[in-house]
Amino acid sequence: MDILIVDDREDNLYFLSSLMKGHGHTVHLAANGAEALNLLGRQQVALVVSDILMPVMDGFQLCRALKADKRLAEIPVIFYTATYTGPQDEEMAMKVGASRFVIKPCEPEALMRIVNDVLAESRLARPAAPPVVSEEEVLKLYSERLVRKLEQKMLELEKEVAARKEAEKVLLASEKKYRSLYNSIRDALVVVSSDRIIAACNPAFENLFGFRSDEVVGKSVSLIFQQEKDFFEVGEIMKTLNETNNSIRETSFRRRDGSMFVGETNLFCLHNGTEQLSGYVCMIRDVTARINADIARKELELQLQQAQKMESLGLLAGGIAHDFNNLLAIFLGYSEIMLAEFARTDKHYEYADEIYQASLRARDLTTQLLAFSRKQQLEKTNVDVCSVVGSFQKLLSRIIGKKVKLLVNFPNQPLPVVADVTQLEQVLMNLAVNASDAMSEGGTLTIEVARAEFDDTGSRQMSELPPGAYAMIAVIDTGCGISGENLSRIFEPFFTTKGKEGTGLGLATSYGIVKQHGGSIQVYTEPGKGTTFKVYLPLQPATDS
Repeated sequence: MDILIVDDREDNLYFLSSLMKGHGHTVHLAANGAEALNLLGRQQVALVVSDILMPVMDGFQLCRALKADKRLAEIPVIFYTATYTGPQDEEMAMKVGASRFVIKPCEPEALMRIVNDVLAESRLARPAAPPVVSEEEVLKLYSERLVRKLEQKMLELEKEVAARKEAEKVLLASEKKYRSLYNSIRDALVVVSSDRIIAACNPAFENLFGFRSDEVVGKSVSLIFQQEKDFFEVGEIMKTLNETNNSIRETSFRRRDGSMFVGETNLFCLHNGTEQLSGYVCMIRDVTARINADIARKELELQLQQAQKMESLGLLAGGIAHDFNNLLAIFLGYSEIMLAEFARTDKHYEYADEIYQASLRARDLTTQLLAFSRKQQLEKTNVDVCSVVGSFQKLLSRIIGKKVKLLVNFPNQPLPVVADVTQLEQVLMNLAVNASDAMSEGGTLTIEVARAEFDDTGSRQMSELPPGAYAMIAVIDTGCGISGENLSRIFEPFFTTKGKEGTGLGLATSYGIVKQHGGSIQVYTEPGKGTTFKVYLPLQPATDS
């Protein structure tokens, strides 16, 4: 059967069309009564299913026009309405000639039973029922229903307007509240659309990144990322988010001036009135200071652990050296007696000399161990570090050899310290020899002397040094550097990377000497580029020099 559906709403047309087609009917569509009449002039139909309230020509007018046309009068009409729902509306519908009056919504099965009933009735070819009322009465009833419906609509609109105004007031108050919160949040906030375009940002964002709002709104969010990979990583996280979760990660960002910082990023999803994703809120907090503090804390912990380890090694080495020295005194004493009693031609003289020389070497080792453990006797005097380095320069040149170029830099002003000159020269020699060994193919050895001052912050970084002024001696080489696995052990006694050629006491001795002078020795290295040792000694007031 051909059925004409008349409704000004596309969703209603789609529903009714699908329903009728599903039951084997051919469907024709019209958006109002005028379109329906125009279509009926070209197309025969068995039934009209029409809404009542429509623009141009409503359902009542359409039905009256059909019944007034002899060619169309026998076509049954079903009113399917959600607006005209009262008993008087149904009475009006029947008076203008409708076959049925159905109120939306209606169950599909029930609606199809009504459609089938009306079609069955029409097949009986009953003559059209005579008008129940006159044209004048119909017009009067139609006008009354139209006026009543308009009044109802006006009341509904007034209520809707009042409700909307109240909602707008609440929304405005809420917007002001959240706008104030949005602007006062210390963390940077940036609203990003689903296609990753910046939609808005708060003042904290402008302060953190250095961009004005109008410079970033409408731009890709990739503008603020340090590297492209960071942008794509965040993008992948966005894809996995839903309305119930968020993601926190640390990401590198780029400011307007090109500087970089690490930000803790918290991502949230935004949804519109439906379930559809509309964008994201990205909260960014600069955590560079926290990361630097964590790094500094870990470095201090490592320094403390290293200091404790070296302290324990020093106690052990000092105890061994002290007891060993007592034994060596016996070896040296008796070997000297034997050397005095035996003639040089006596074979026993050679044996006694070997014992004596070995004892001397052992005494040198214990002396170095005592230096490491800070238990050796020092002859401290007021000296100028610059003068010590300057006078030791020639000897250093001979020690390092011709392949290594020596550069010495120190200020014109004196840097007075209280030190044992011999021990200080021993430190310089040990560091220079190690530097020379690290530059077997040649290079440059630089010794720099300078004044250094540490406040509370600087002292914390140096860990063992109190705040104050220091004379700094830097020994810088361009050698092979020190690997990470060896760096933590370089000051340990008998640890060496030189095989049989090294005793492993050079740096250990230097460490002990510097510590015994109340100073500190630090190492900075980069494998393949070189190593820098920095010795810090407490400066004395100029008047004491």
